[in-house]
Amino acid sequence: LGRLGDGPVRTRDRTPPAEGLEKGVSDECVGGGILLTDAEDTEWQQGFGAGRLPTEAEWELAARGVPPPGKGNRSYPWGNSLKGRKMGWRANLWQGTFPVLNTAADSYSFTAPVDSFPPQNEHGLHHIIGNVWEWTSDVWTTRHPPWAQGDAPLRNPSGPTAAAVLADQAPRPDTAGHGGPTERVKKGGSFLCHKSYCFRYRIAARSQNSEDTGTSNLGFRCARSGPPDSDTPDS
Repeated sequence: LGRLGDGPVRTRDRTPPAEGLEKGVSDECVGGGILLTDAEDTEWQQGFGAGRLPTEAEWELAARGVPPPGKGNRSYPWGNSLKGRKMGWRANLWQGTFPVLNTAADSYSFTAPVDSFPPQNEHGLHHIIGNVWEWTSDVWTTRHPPWAQGDAPLRNPSGPTAAAVLADQAPRPDTAGHGGPTERVKKGGSFLCHKSYCFRYRIAARSQNSEDTGTSNLGFRCARSGPPDSDTPDS
């Protein structure tokens, strides 16, 4: 996973959605959702290549890193303590009293450069939590298929389709039809998160935004699929 847009992202317009896709958040990180407008951005794009938004499951797996045996349920990418005695602050979050005082004890009161903190886990990922929320490709829902102890583990579940969620919603009186734009899952929290108000910089935490929303604390990270496993041809 590599991050796009830790600094200011200059955008001019959205490209038209591909046939069969909704207008809004595109599954394409490069070339499908944002037009880059200067030579520096274009050169960076050519060096990175096309990517896609990760699923929520992919994001969580990447954020969890490689925990020691028996300690797989980390709260944060590096462990269960937000601030280590030796490492200090490891994520760009709100310190102080939210929302009236940000002491910037982590040295940042707004977004931070990608290398401003050491990697947060064994995968070498920077800012997988904190800094800015990150879009995933999953459509938001709070209803998930039942799973019982002993069932086979789900393999990269991707949630429902937008059409299925819309069909399951009751019409809202303030909109024409079923609830307006599709909402998608966002992960990781941001520099505006504080435990007293938004304790969502934990790996397991999740939130959502309508896919036509853009804010100063919301960004995205690109993923690219690797080759299928040799013993699972259908992966």
